[in-house]
Amino acid sequence: MVYYVGAPVPLTFTLTDSSGNPVNAVSTQPVLTLTLPDQTTATPSVSNPGTGIYTATYDTTLAGHYLVSWSCTDATYPGGSADEFDVWSLASNNVLSMADAKAILSIAPSNTAYDDLVTKVNGSVTDWLEWYCGAIVPQTVQETIRVGGLVVQLSRRPVLDLVTWTSIPPGLANTPATTALANGGPMFPVMLYGVAYPLNELAFDPEKGWVRHNAGLPFYYGPYVWQYRAGYEVIPQTIRYAASVTLRHLYGLERGGAGVAAAGSADEETTMTPFGFAVPNRAIDALAPRQDPGVFA
Repeated sequence: MVYYVGAPVPLTFTLTDSSGNPVNAVSTQPVLTLTLPDQTTATPSVSNPGTGIYTATYDTTLAGHYLVSWSCTDATYPGGSADEFDVWSLASNNVLSMADAKAILSIAPSNTAYDDLVTKVNGSVTDWLEWYCGAIVPQTVQETIRVGGLVVQLSRRPVLDLVTWTSIPPGLANTPATTALANGGPMFPVMLYGVAYPLNELAFDPEKGWVRHNAGLPFYYGPYVWQYRAGYEVIPQTIRYAASVTLRHLYGLERGGAGVAAAGSADEETTMTPFGFAVPNRAIDALAPRQDPGVFA
């Protein structure tokens, strides 16, 4: 089941006796504990609508992975269970929207039976594309880079903007660091004696990801945590085409049987990827002009 932030998640636990028959707790009722993505916990109220059946609903507020723990310490009928679920952000980070993905797969918008599978396959396609091409969907990147010389090489390309630090990077929250150390720029010194240049003194090459000082000054006393935006404001049609070809191929294999035939990709020539699945060669061919120089396919 696919859940998005704000959606209520129904949770169920069945308490049984030693023979597996549903029973109600006698003295101590089951307790539900959720561990949220930020590692805090919540204990939603529990209802008992039927013999041995305990239910609860949790209104999600955070995207991420949730842990579910049902515990019943009843002296007569003790029991418990563990589960988990994921909640997706309302901000899509996929090359193809859910509506586009379902249209490509000839799934009616009103048919939600395969939404979970479509979401997972679609996300896997985006992960592969961004490994192969670099950043695609606009995203904020924070990375630590050891500097030296006249040029800094950012790892995620194409670069859209350098982003000024307005808060302390998470990894430095327990140090004496202050935002003043960033000097109004995108480079936050890890060491207190680092020399950070302000945003208006830096220039970058969007395609290559190079950053230089306008006056040719060197970068030194690093490392620095860099912050910038990468990706495409408008995703190129070649990437969208490769995404649709790969989506049809992978979804067809997952569905099997008639699904493979409908996808028209069962007999395509493919190339294995480090993600554990193969992709159609025609998708790779379409991506040739967009391939990240750091990837050797």
